[in-house]
Amino acid sequence: MTIGRSFNKVWVLGLSLAIFLIPALSAYADTSASGSALNIRLKIGSKTMTVNGQAVAVQAPYQKNGATYVPLSVVTKGLGATLQLKDNRMITLKQSGHTVVLTIGSKSATADGKAFALPVAPVVINGLTMIPIRAVEAFGAKVTYAAATKEIVVTAQASAASSAGTGGIDTDAGKSLIGDSYFQWSMNYPTGLVQNYQSSSGDQLVFEDVKQNYYLEIDVEAAAEPMDASDQLNYLKDYLGEETIVDMKPVVRSGATFQRIVSKTKDGYYYDYRGLQANGYMYTLIFGKKAVSAADLSASSNILDSFQPKFDASNASLKDLTKIKDGYVTFTDEDYGLSLELPYGWHNDSYGSDSELYFYKDDSSLSVEMYSLQPNDRVEAWAGRYVQDFKDAYAEDYRTEPETSDIVWNGVPAKLVSYAFTGDKDTWYEENDILAVSGNYKFLVCLNYNRTDKEQGEKLLQRIRNGMKLDFGQVERTFGEIPDPADTTDRDALTTKSSSKYGFSVTIPKRWTASDDSDINNGYVEYEKSGLSFLVVAKSGSGLETYKNLARTQYQSSGLFKLSSETQAVVGGVDGYQMVFEGVDGTEAEGSIFKIYLVENKGNIYIVQGGLAASSRTELNRKQLEDSLNSFAFTQA
Repeated sequence: MTIGRSFNKVWVLGLSLAIFLIPALSAYADTSASGSALNIRLKIGSKTMTVNGQAVAVQAPYQKNGATYVPLSVVTKGLGATLQLKDNRMITLKQSGHTVVLTIGSKSATADGKAFALPVAPVVINGLTMIPIRAVEAFGAKVTYAAATKEIVVTAQASAASSAGTGGIDTDAGKSLIGDSYFQWSMNYPTGLVQNYQSSSGDQLVFEDVKQNYYLEIDVEAAAEPMDASDQLNYLKDYLGEETIVDMKPVVRSGATFQRIVSKTKDGYYYDYRGLQANGYMYTLIFGKKAVSAADLSASSNILDSFQPKFDASNASLKDLTKIKDGYVTFTDEDYGLSLELPYGWHNDSYGSDSELYFYKDDSSLSVEMYSLQPNDRVEAWAGRYVQDFKDAYAEDYRTEPETSDIVWNGVPAKLVSYAFTGDKDTWYEENDILAVSGNYKFLVCLNYNRTDKEQGEKLLQRIRNGMKLDFGQVERTFGEIPDPADTTDRDALTTKSSSKYGFSVTIPKRWTASDDSDINNGYVEYEKSGLSFLVVAKSGSGLETYKNLARTQYQSSGLFKLSSETQAVVGGVDGYQMVFEGVDGTEAEGSIFKIYLVENKGNIYIVQGGLAASSRTELNRKQLEDSLNSFAFTQA
């Protein structure tokens, strides 16, 4: 639910002060790879992969939310698969009679024409595609984990690798140039390279050959203020990683002066960085290849040399790669059958969420959430609960009264809920939320923007109401059961959490969300909702006075909080202390409150803290927090 997205920055500070007190505390079997024509090995965090013992530079594999991501080059460079890209999202890979289709941002995939689900969606990191290790198995490869060397091992039958130059980006006959009409640039068609990434607005493009031995990147960033040569060089240096600069001097091409840096990596790759300021933009070109020396880059210099900060729309041989039409960018999502136009400058950041699409620009955001519809539920009842949740989240002085109206959205009756809220009474946010029901699912579209941008926000709302397209049938085909936590948990239901190691328990509302770091068995538990925090920390040791003095010093050192009371208190049946800190009047923390209990028992120190931002001091939040604080109890006699 969107009403929890905009947190008061003072609240974040309060949480960090709380945590200072005490620091927070493979699915593969080990098998050997033998008897296969291909043996590929790689490690989490390592930028080197070996293929039959030969080292290959790759994007480092990583793990997130229990899933292992590996670079697409495991399939292209390692297995020798050919690659075709459609709409900058759909990747078709062919190897040894297998055809696997993956889509950036989607868990849906096919292997030899049969649909299957990936545990996580492929993503693009720093211009390179990362895929779940499960996708590699779709080629008939065997994936194991060598515990002794901590390596991911892929074994498969070899396939003749395709030569560079197959499967270019040009699908229009007669095109020898590429460019962007919005960002006003053009260059020779990079023959032999495949476009494998384009940002949502088209301000970043990445090309590679099939074997990923060659790399070309074009970045465009707004730069209205003039930069001299030194400024432009420093701008280019920000792109460098662990590289050694081997040459640094400008080059003049087509009457324009480009600042230039040539660098070398430890893996034997050389990169040519070029920067040019023109048209109110900073254009950055990056070309890299595995080479013996920097001189080898000159063999491909015609690609960069052809770049010009202009676009001739009358040139029939120039292919326009722009994604910006009349100032708008079209965002799509295959799983939802979504098509949505947003003004240039908006970005999409939805990876990692199973049922939400998220877009943002500056102080504005747009989310699209989808959940399963409970039996006999109706949009009218859902809207009523939604409005009540908002009222329970924000104090009256920090919100307006929600207004609900009937609209039609994507051809179905819907509710539009409009309201405003603030975290500090200075900056107000307008929000318009569309609630709709179709088939077995309910949909929530939330548009949030700073009140100072109200005119633009209202125009965008009309575009979303009238022009946003979502294919309900595609949703039914893509998704199964997606429960809404707000429906599946009674708003008044409680749950008790216990730590056997530290001998304590607390009882809290089920609807509170645990932080990623919470581990009650190890003495750390943190729960939160909009503007509310509940924290318990347990640690072996003594010295209660030390922690009390530290809390007093740290909370007041910012000048935002003051100690309003410090008294002896019984905590879980044991004598301890209670400390209350309140926001100082006239500061951004005014009205916020933190209550801390400190107690020592059986060789352990316990800190129990609850906090409320001023904007969240509703009757429901007050009661739930107070009840949770008072629920702390020792479970061992």
